[in-house]
Amino acid sequence: KTIMTSAAFYQIVIGDPEIANVNPLTDKSFYVLGNNLGTTGIALFDQDKHLVGTIDIEVTLDTDQLASTIRASVPDAKIKVGSANGRVVLSGEADDAVAAEKASKIASRFSGNEEVINSVNISSSQQVQLNVRFVEINRQAGQDLGAKYGANFAFGMGGRDVVIDPGEITGAGTGEIIGRLLSNGVSIDIAIKALEERGLARRLAEPNLIARSGQTASFLAGGEFPIPVSEDNGKISVTYKKY
Repeated sequence: KTIMTSAAFYQIVIGDPEIANVNPLTDKSFYVLGNNLGTTGIALFDQDKHLVGTIDIEVTLDTDQLASTIRASVPDAKIKVGSANGRVVLSGEADDAVAAEKASKIASRFSGNEEVINSVNISSSQQVQLNVRFVEINRQAGQDLGAKYGANFAFGMGGRDVVIDPGEITGAGTGEIIGRLLSNGVSIDIAIKALEERGLARRLAEPNLIARSGQTASFLAGGEFPIPVSEDNGKISVTYKKY
């Protein structure tokens, strides 16, 4: 890049030659050639070694081609491409998380090993549905399954039998039991049902929660509510009933 100065200079000095090289063209212009990403400074002096001026320069990525590629890939998004400290910076808005992620992947390929700063906002509010299952499982479920069903623990699923060696479940932790069943291709509901049928599990709650993507969802399962009770002496007392 060619830079023009308002005052004449006699000598030019660059702070870090590894970032850029400078070549004087005239007494009021010089050419800067970037070597590596980063920032450095240029000092200009006159014939008496007096400082004429200083210029801060930053060698950044050429993001024009990247911006063009992103516009072609996600034309409906309003994504801006910039750079800071040698890293690609994405900003602006996208209609959904898919478009923002697509732009980020394109930028990652462009920047190589450098981190991409993704500050793209999602204009639409996305919601997700969570199907939650709270299950109480007997502590001895693993041992019971192995003892009750001898050589193998088997049950039907979608027209085929699922057979699990009791050695895989005997002594297993409560959370591990479900995990072992799922690893054998069993859906979570079928796994829970199989344990329920053998009296080894009990469903406590099955809430279906809707929440914004990335946000926290909560629900209340059970509790107590007060019930006023009239006593023989005419006084009113309060008892609590669980629900």
